[in-house]
Amino acid sequence: MQNQSVILNIPKDLGDCLLGLPAIKRTMDYCAAEGLTLLATGSARSAEWVQTLGDIKLDVRDPKDLPQDAKMLVNLNLYDDTIHDRFPSTPYYAPENVEVFEEDTSRFGAGAVVGKKHVALLLEDCLKDAGIMKNAEHLSVPGLPPAFTDKKFMEDTQDKFGIKGAYAVLIPVCAANRPLKRWQKEKFAEVAQDCLRQGLTPVLMGGPSQEEKDLCAEINALSGNKAIDVCGKTRLDEIAAIARGAKFTLGCDTGPTHIAAQAGGQVFAFFGYYNDPATWQPMTKNNTAHIILGHRIQEIGVQEVLDTIKRYTTYPQPDSARHKKFGQ
Repeated sequence: MQNQSVILNIPKDLGDCLLGLPAIKRTMDYCAAEGLTLLATGSARSAEWVQTLGDIKLDVRDPKDLPQDAKMLVNLNLYDDTIHDRFPSTPYYAPENVEVFEEDTSRFGAGAVVGKKHVALLLEDCLKDAGIMKNAEHLSVPGLPPAFTDKKFMEDTQDKFGIKGAYAVLIPVCAANRPLKRWQKEKFAEVAQDCLRQGLTPVLMGGPSQEEKDLCAEINALSGNKAIDVCGKTRLDEIAAIARGAKFTLGCDTGPTHIAAQAGGQVFAFFGYYNDPATWQPMTKNNTAHIILGHRIQEIGVQEVLDTIKRYTTYPQPDSARHKKFGQ
């Protein structure tokens, strides 16, 4: 008799976990309705992200502890399908390859690596193939727990990190093994300097790795050490709270930037031929995530970025302008 369980391989990266939450929740609902046991596999860190971002507690196990005769194996890890090798006789479902080599594209030029469709739709197709979703169904837009953007929590988080007055968030970090997704540190420093001229305090944000901390420290030094550097110091909910209160967030295509977009503030994110926005752009309910697009991200100029930000951002008035306005 076939084991009445479904094996779910959870996404690996932070941004993928966030984008994959609706698919994980839908799979859980399916298992509950069908009387099936959902067993998960993946890293402990990814499981923690899923629980924190989606309030989802998964039964996560080592692959060697999972049954070989499960009803199906659903792989939501977009970069690794070797999990199937461990369960060769189990029906296997996974999203279509997210990266497709095309010899010529009108948008990005020859030799671009672009996606066929957005990750959310790829996940949707996977669940429909598995019979977890009906063809007429659609996955919901990812969201964050309401507590992440509660006003009191936002104010407490700002106080915790010494953030006062108007500010902007800069997220220059990204996967170390994907340098083509990164905008140059010198350009981020120029944006930080422009923030200071506009009356905004730059807040540098990133993950806990030493490489990311060093990068934010370099940018702070290049901009006169006048930024607030919270790189590696924030929890996921604090990332959302800080971004929610910012005038804007400018970031590379990375997990914290996707969290900032879900938090509801103005977010500007870099995309290019290597990370086609048609596949990777943030999915939000409020459409406040703006794409800064270039064939190669490194070729995008500082002034182009500043002009884009200023089209959507209201800057604080300098003290002299306020005094003049009110006749003081």
